[in-house]
Amino acid sequence: MASKKEEASKKCVTEYYVTLLVDKYATSPKKSEVFYDKEIALNRSLITTVLDVYVKSSKSCFDPVRCLDGIGASGVTGLLWKKHICDNVAVTINDSRVKAYERIKENAELNHLDVEVLNRDTCVLLHEQAYNFISLDCHTMAAHYLDSAFRNLPKDGILAITTTDDAALHAIMPEIVLRNYEGFVARTFYSKELAVRLFLAAVARAAARYNKGLIVLCSIAFKSSFTVVVTVKRGSAHANKSIQNIRKLIHCTMCEDRTFYPLTNYPIELPSSLLGCGCSRNFPGKVAIELGPMWSGSIFSEEFLVAVHHHSHKFPWKVKADLLLRQLVAEARCSCKDENKFPHEEENFIDKYGNESDNENQAKRLKADDDDKETVKSGNLLSTYTVENELINPLISLESNKDPAPPFYFNLHRHSPKGPQLLRVDTVIQFLQKAGYRASRTHFDRGAVRTNASLSNLTAVLTQAANVN
Repeated sequence: MASKKEEASKKCVTEYYVTLLVDKYATSPKKSEVFYDKEIALNRSLITTVLDVYVKSSKSCFDPVRCLDGIGASGVTGLLWKKHICDNVAVTINDSRVKAYERIKENAELNHLDVEVLNRDTCVLLHEQAYNFISLDCHTMAAHYLDSAFRNLPKDGILAITTTDDAALHAIMPEIVLRNYEGFVARTFYSKELAVRLFLAAVARAAARYNKGLIVLCSIAFKSSFTVVVTVKRGSAHANKSIQNIRKLIHCTMCEDRTFYPLTNYPIELPSSLLGCGCSRNFPGKVAIELGPMWSGSIFSEEFLVAVHHHSHKFPWKVKADLLLRQLVAEARCSCKDENKFPHEEENFIDKYGNESDNENQAKRLKADDDDKETVKSGNLLSTYTVENELINPLISLESNKDPAPPFYFNLHRHSPKGPQLLRVDTVIQFLQKAGYRASRTHFDRGAVRTNASLSNLTAVLTQAANVN
């Protein structure tokens, strides 16, 4: 009777040619051990592409690459690796819950895939075994796994962490953030990137305890989740360099101007003088607060993202990932000139894939709204032509000598001058680039612009653009 009831509670889903049996009535990981979150399918597909880039880079100390899906649930991530990258990877899928462990074995047999399935505590497993590609899909606080994740991660190994339940990082419960990530947050218009940088600071501290430094390859915020991918560099010099990237941020509560504290051991006598605004002089009381400490370094690697974009073309999620990856490359570049124009003979992205198969059309329902379509047409995202011709066979580099993208972004709803019409993001980017500043869209906020212009300079450019229009 129990087995019939259990069979009735199952349903069959398919994700990129991997068939899965999942709980039919599961709405959250707390209600089901075999929770399947279809909302983060894009995150899983991008991590699979990152693994393919890593395999082709020949930087792995193991052959084949030893991969761990540390919190398997339904096992979908590890099964995607084995399905699409095949014999180049030795895949281990682990889950500490017995029901999830049994379901992962069932799903592996259903897809005829040879993977190792374990029923171990994730932290204990990471302390005992060495893997050079680790993916952790955390439905609870990711801070619980950071120390063990770096215990045996070798040189040039990669750690990818997706978290879907860290609401505290978005300043909903700042006391939990302070307890788990050792930093203070407040609600801001750039809270998504603030959350990523606060989380990366905790990652860097965990790595430094084992004399390891890290390089951030990409940071992606999608819907209610975010994914960070980092690679490890061994040695105290790399660890010290990473720790130096952890700094506090001073934030103005009136105008949301902000800047990182300088790298110094001497106290700053008047911290508000670091801000470009005059709110501390014009308003009574204290208007500036300290946020963090958080990661102040780069959160993207342009070369690595170009390689990921190139490799994504051979996978079934190419249509769905293409728009996001091109925007990430453009954001990582954040150019001071409009160098991402489509060639005149190129079709725009929407038209180019208008006649794809039903599966690809269904995937494309991540579709951009009218603003995103205009962005593709205007060239503020990199065209497929630009990326492929720039790097036909991408040199997979985990380090970059280029200037990183400016930290944080400005929401135009918050900072635009009062007027009858809100300026379009593309228009603001063009005016900023003409003024000599770096500027691009940001995937964190579709109504914001990432730029190295200060808030006062941005306000001047916005005023000028409003008068012209």
